[in-house]
Amino acid sequence: MRLKFFKKGIVFFIFILTMIILTFSTENKNKSLYTDRFINIIENNEEYNLDDINIIFYKEKINNEIKDTINNSILKKAYCSLGYIEFISGNYEKSTNYLLKSLDYKIMRRHKVQLMTYSGISKSYMATKNLDKSYEYFKKAENLAKNTRKYNDLSSMYRARAKSLINFDKGVGEAISLLEKALKLEQSSRNKVENYLFISKLYMISDMFDLALTYSNKAVEMAIDNNLNRLVTEGLISLGTNYYSQDKYNRAITIYEKILYGDYIKTLENKLLVIGYLMDSYSKIEDYNKADKYMKEYLKEVKTLPVIKRNKELNWLYITVAEYKVKQGNIEESIECLDEANKIYKSNEAAMFSNTDIWIKKVELDIKSKKNVAYSKVLNGYIELLSKIEDRGIKSGIKDSTIESIIDLSEKNNDYYTTLIYTNKKLEEIEKESNKNLDTSADYSINKFENDIINKKVKNMKVRIKISSLIIISIVTIIFITHNKNKRIKKLNEELKLISMTDPLTGLYNKRFLNNQMKDIYKRKEDISFIMIDIDYFKLYNDNYGHLNGDIVLKEVSQILKTVFKEDIVSRYGGEEFLIISNFSKEKIVENIKELMIKLYNKNIIHEYSLISDRVTLSIGIETMKICEENDIDKIIKAADEKLYSSKENGRNRYTV
Repeated sequence: MRLKFFKKGIVFFIFILTMIILTFSTENKNKSLYTDRFINIIENNEEYNLDDINIIFYKEKINNEIKDTINNSILKKAYCSLGYIEFISGNYEKSTNYLLKSLDYKIMRRHKVQLMTYSGISKSYMATKNLDKSYEYFKKAENLAKNTRKYNDLSSMYRARAKSLINFDKGVGEAISLLEKALKLEQSSRNKVENYLFISKLYMISDMFDLALTYSNKAVEMAIDNNLNRLVTEGLISLGTNYYSQDKYNRAITIYEKILYGDYIKTLENKLLVIGYLMDSYSKIEDYNKADKYMKEYLKEVKTLPVIKRNKELNWLYITVAEYKVKQGNIEESIECLDEANKIYKSNEAAMFSNTDIWIKKVELDIKSKKNVAYSKVLNGYIELLSKIEDRGIKSGIKDSTIESIIDLSEKNNDYYTTLIYTNKKLEEIEKESNKNLDTSADYSINKFENDIINKKVKNMKVRIKISSLIIISIVTIIFITHNKNKRIKKLNEELKLISMTDPLTGLYNKRFLNNQMKDIYKRKEDISFIMIDIDYFKLYNDNYGHLNGDIVLKEVSQILKTVFKEDIVSRYGGEEFLIISNFSKEKIVENIKELMIKLYNKNIIHEYSLISDRVTLSIGIETMKICEENDIDKIIKAADEKLYSSKENGRNRYTV
């Protein structure tokens, strides 16, 4: 009996041992060496550091691992990796297919890979201009990141999407909103500094230079605090770029050369950025010898970059050189450079700098204007380009350059009517800049550095003493002229905050501003009227006349609203819907609405596809109540919306009180 039991025990032991060996063998067989390496590369955002040989190497190895395994975990990671490889290679459809295939493999507790996959699909769809699909997968990534508390990853996702959105209509405003969300998250100091730097860039694009300066200062301060030397340099470069974006090229040159020849450059990317700005700044002041000098230095340095980053930098370089070669009159050289830029851009659009397509188009038109292509064709090209620039929300840089090109071209062709229109447009831009009194940004920066960096940081560490002192002595004193204008600065910042609360298309207040007002209304506990307004059959207008004409209608309706309700808060609530908040009596509001309808009727904005009129009309709902509790705000909005709905149900082109 004992012998029999002993034999069974031996058999059982051998069985267990065999299973362990088989499991170990299977695990070894399913071990995914190269797939795991590439997943780590993605996680560390280093995929753009790979050269062609490494990309081909990883692609081959990962495909071999797919053939040798049936393990879901490895297959999920492998197809995700291949998706990213195809994306950085510019093969966006293949990228999407691989990433979607990765989603077919369900595994437990692999949030990291799932997040990468959703994010990758979103970027691939964005690259193919499929914004609806891109947004769908971005929301999936966002929800997963929130549910798993991956806030650092979420912050990076917001920034990455913001960079892509700049290339689309109204993209700058959306990008700023995403960065604002990112900055509210718990995240690493490095991530936060990078977000500060990028939102600073967005504010420069939006012609809001003091807000840009504020965020550049925050970036430098936090980078110094956390010994992020590369980002300290990028923050200092951003200060120079603030002047560059205002067309103050001599000041920008002073800063950039101080950075380049001082002890500030920490990476090759930093160096290329500074050299590139110097080359462009010298070309703008028509010192082409120095521009060519820095161009040659740039070409020498860029050769050592990995291929994808190198192509991105070369694309920018060729466009910039093509631009200033046109100004020099070297048309053939300009065409050669632009052809190279186009070739690189088309090979991998998503890897290039933002708005590359616009700059390429601008230089193409500059070349055509010099080659005496038909005047009307070039002029219309510039006007269409300007419209595209404005649709994206860009308010400086290329916008100013395009307006100047239109003025020069029309003047050359004796079209003084066009010259006058765009000269007035340019003067309006100059007047806006003058009203902002941008030189006061110098005082703001001085105060920021002296109070927040010197007083708090210099006392603690010798390293910080060196960095802060160098910043103050070597850069800030050269960058800015110090004056004591604190009151003016405070006023300026208030104005800039107000600008950030307006809708970029219509100039009306936006929802952010409304939310602040609603908090104040609740605190004051006052009688108030909410007027909800909707443009009738606006979708039919857009579908038949196009979105550009639809935007014109929104602007014209907004202008009439501002004229009639000049003492009220007029805002764009969303799409074709507007919200007005008024303290006036119902009688006065009704009187204003009648005036509004008459002015709009007389404007005679043709709408052949409206089912109730031959021109654009409005439906309106009005609700008045005393706001005593916080939820009364929701009640009044709902009631005004219901009355708007009643106006629509009863035939439109009317108001309901």
